[in-house]
Amino acid sequence: MPRRNDPFSSWPKTQRGRKPRDPFAQPKAEKPPAPRQPHTEALLCKAIRGRVVVSVYYDDDLAPRLFEPSAVYYSTKNKVCVSGIQPNDGPKNLEVGRIRSATLTGNKFQPDPRFDRFDPKYRNGIICSV
Repeated sequence: MPRRNDPFSSWPKTQRGRKPRDPFAQPKAEKPPAPRQPHTEALLCKAIRGRVVVSVYYDDDLAPRLFEPSAVYYSTKNKVCVSGIQPNDGPKNLEVGRIRSATLTGNKFQPDPRFDRFDPKYRNGIICSV
Protein backbone atom coordinates (compact mmCIF):
# COMPACT_ATOMS: atom_id res chain seq x y z
CA MET A 1 0.00 0.00 0.00
CA PRO A 2 1.52 3.35 -0.96
CA ARG A 3 2.18 5.95 1.71
CA ARG A 4 -0.04 8.99 1.68
CA ASN A 5 1.48 12.41 1.55
CA ASP A 6 1.06 14.09 4.88
CA PRO A 7 0.32 17.82 4.46
CA PHE A 8 1.95 18.49 7.85
CA SER A 9 5.19 16.60 7.20
CA SER A 10 7.17 19.81 6.78
CA TRP A 11 6.24 21.03 10.28
CA PRO A 12 8.88 20.45 12.96
CA LYS A 13 8.40 17.33 15.05
CA THR A 14 7.95 17.76 18.78
CA GLN A 15 10.49 16.10 21.03
CA ARG A 16 9.12 14.01 23.86
CA GLY A 17 5.78 15.78 23.76
CA ARG A 18 7.19 19.32 23.94
CA LYS A 19 6.30 22.13 21.62
CA PRO A 20 9.10 23.34 19.39
CA ARG A 21 10.92 26.41 20.70
CA ASP A 22 9.87 29.65 19.06
CA PRO A 23 13.02 31.46 17.91
CA PHE A 24 11.25 34.83 18.25
CA ALA A 25 9.88 34.26 21.75
CA GLN A 26 10.84 36.59 24.58
CA PRO A 27 13.22 35.09 27.17
CA LYS A 28 11.59 33.91 30.38
CA ALA A 29 11.32 36.60 33.03
CA GLU A 30 13.65 36.11 35.99
CA LYS A 31 12.09 35.79 39.43
CA PRO A 32 12.37 39.01 41.44
CA PRO A 33 14.35 38.88 44.69
CA ALA A 34 12.42 37.30 47.55
CA PRO A 35 11.89 39.40 50.70
CA ARG A 36 14.77 39.28 53.17
CA GLN A 37 14.52 36.98 56.16
CA PRO A 38 16.79 38.37 58.91
CA HIS A 39 16.02 35.46 61.26
CA THR A 40 17.07 32.87 58.65
CA GLU A 41 20.18 34.90 57.76
CA ALA A 42 21.17 35.00 61.44
CA LEU A 43 20.57 31.25 61.81
CA LEU A 44 22.73 30.51 58.76
CA CYS A 45 25.52 32.76 60.09
CA LYS A 46 25.33 30.94 63.42
CA ALA A 47 25.64 27.62 61.55
CA ILE A 48 28.65 28.95 59.61
CA ARG A 49 30.42 30.14 62.78
CA GLY A 50 29.75 26.82 64.55
CA ARG A 51 30.35 24.67 61.43
CA VAL A 52 26.96 22.97 61.95
CA VAL A 53 24.90 21.25 59.23
CA VAL A 54 21.50 22.86 58.57
CA SER A 55 18.26 21.10 57.62
CA VAL A 56 16.48 23.31 55.06
CA TYR A 57 13.07 23.29 53.36
CA TYR A 58 13.73 25.28 50.18
CA ASP A 59 11.05 26.84 47.93
CA ASP A 60 8.62 24.03 47.08
CA ASP A 61 10.62 21.04 48.39
CA LEU A 62 8.55 18.32 50.01
CA ALA A 63 11.45 16.89 51.99
CA PRO A 64 14.23 18.68 53.89
CA ARG A 65 17.72 18.89 52.45
CA LEU A 66 20.89 18.86 54.50
CA PHE A 67 23.14 21.80 53.76
CA GLU A 68 26.66 22.78 54.87
CA PRO A 69 26.72 26.60 54.48
CA SER A 70 29.94 28.40 53.57
CA ALA A 71 28.88 32.03 53.04
CA VAL A 72 25.85 34.30 53.17
CA TYR A 73 26.30 37.04 50.58
CA TYR A 74 24.67 39.62 48.32
CA SER A 75 24.47 38.27 44.77
CA THR A 76 25.12 40.28 41.64
CA LYS A 77 21.34 40.40 41.09
CA ASN A 78 20.60 42.03 44.48
CA LYS A 79 19.49 38.84 46.19
CA VAL A 80 20.69 37.54 49.54
CA CYS A 81 22.04 34.04 48.92
CA VAL A 82 23.85 31.30 50.77
CA SER A 83 26.51 29.12 49.18
CA GLY A 84 27.57 25.77 50.50
CA ILE A 85 27.68 22.04 49.99
CA GLN A 86 24.72 19.72 49.81
CA PRO A 87 26.33 16.44 50.95
CA ASN A 88 24.98 14.19 48.18
CA ASP A 89 24.72 16.78 45.38
CA GLY A 90 27.78 18.99 45.70
CA PRO A 91 28.04 22.81 45.69
CA LYS A 92 24.77 24.80 45.74
CA ASN A 93 23.69 28.43 45.92
CA LEU A 94 20.32 29.06 47.55
CA GLU A 95 18.38 32.29 47.83
CA VAL A 96 17.78 32.92 51.53
CA GLY A 97 14.36 34.50 50.92
CA ARG A 98 13.09 31.26 49.35
CA ILE A 99 14.01 29.13 52.37
CA ARG A 100 10.74 28.20 54.10
CA SER A 101 12.35 26.86 57.27
CA ALA A 102 15.81 26.08 58.55
CA THR A 103 16.94 24.26 61.68
CA LEU A 104 20.36 23.47 63.06
CA THR A 105 21.24 19.80 63.31
CA GLY A 106 23.74 18.44 65.82
CA ASN A 107 26.16 17.36 63.08
CA LYS A 108 29.42 19.22 62.48
CA PHE A 109 31.11 19.63 59.09
CA GLN A 110 34.53 20.57 57.75
CA PRO A 111 34.51 23.69 55.53
CA ASP A 112 35.14 23.12 51.84
CA PRO A 113 38.83 23.86 51.15
CA ARG A 114 37.91 25.09 47.65
CA PHE A 115 35.89 28.03 49.08
CA ASP A 116 37.28 31.27 47.64
CA ARG A 117 36.25 34.60 49.23
CA PHE A 118 37.56 36.42 46.15
CA ASP A 119 35.25 34.67 43.69
CA PRO A 120 33.46 37.29 41.49
CA LYS A 121 30.03 36.11 42.69
CA TYR A 122 30.85 37.59 46.14
CA ARG A 123 31.82 41.04 44.82
CA ASN A 124 28.65 42.74 46.15
CA GLY A 125 29.56 41.81 49.71
CA ILE A 126 29.70 38.91 52.14
CA ILE A 127 27.49 39.01 55.23
CA CYS A 128 29.29 36.10 56.93
CA SER A 129 31.57 33.28 55.80
CA VAL A 130 33.82 30.47 57.04
